[in-house]
Amino acid sequence: MEQIYDSTNQARQSLMFFESDLFKTVQISHIFTDSKTFADAIPRIAMNDILNEFNKISSNLSKAELLQFIANYFELPEYQSIVINNPSADIDKYIDTLWGKLEKAADKQIPGSLLPLNGKYIVPGGRFREIYYWDSYFTALGLIEANKVDIVESMFTNFVDLQKRYGCIPNGNRSYYLSRSQPPILGLMLELLLPFQDNSKLFLAQHLQAIETEYQFWMQGNESLSADNSEFKRVVKMPNGCILNRYWDDSTSPRPESYREDMELMNS
Repeated sequence: MEQIYDSTNQARQSLMFFESDLFKTVQISHIFTDSKTFADAIPRIAMNDILNEFNKISSNLSKAELLQFIANYFELPEYQSIVINNPSADIDKYIDTLWGKLEKAADKQIPGSLLPLNGKYIVPGGRFREIYYWDSYFTALGLIEANKVDIVESMFTNFVDLQKRYGCIPNGNRSYYLSRSQPPILGLMLELLLPFQDNSKLFLAQHLQAIETEYQFWMQGNESLSADNSEFKRVVKMPNGCILNRYWDDSTSPRPESYREDMELMNS
């Protein structure tokens, strides 16, 4: 399996780009109907060089000039339309064909917001060109029914790898998702895979640390909660003493993939 390059540094550079004047200018300009388009764009040269070029000419750029600048320095992502020629009347065959359309091979080394994965995986399609965390559990249920256990194992390994690299399993494999996760399904995916292992005890032992790390991520700050300090990140202490997990985003900034929409909501 090919090792991914320094994706941590890549993610850091991507997050810095989201704070730049160029990114904010483009996102609020209504150039793209979907804010996710520019958040997923791939720079053609080093990002610092692009930002330096923009700083030289950024004053009073027309919309056409801004579009030309983007075309010169970025490769825009494509909308992944799912087209099946001569679809079968057999629903099982139709779904099986869909899996092939939604499967992505292991990621190559590219700049931008994508957090590269070492193994193949399934994406939702359309504007969603990356893996999504809790969606993947329901995807896994279908894949197992379709006898595609190898893809489920690959996605599970991808999640464990993301956790090792970034300390958590993000919402999806994009840098702008690193500040938030989705309902944890790592243990559920492991449970799905156990019956297909030659040595289920060994498989479980190999991944217990990942399950423990997931638990600690969601329970961070649990021990310090009190009646006067009843909430911290993803944990809330209820009046009866029980601990409730909740959705939490570590970032308080507008979401890069929904920047314009968040800014409009904030200002409304």
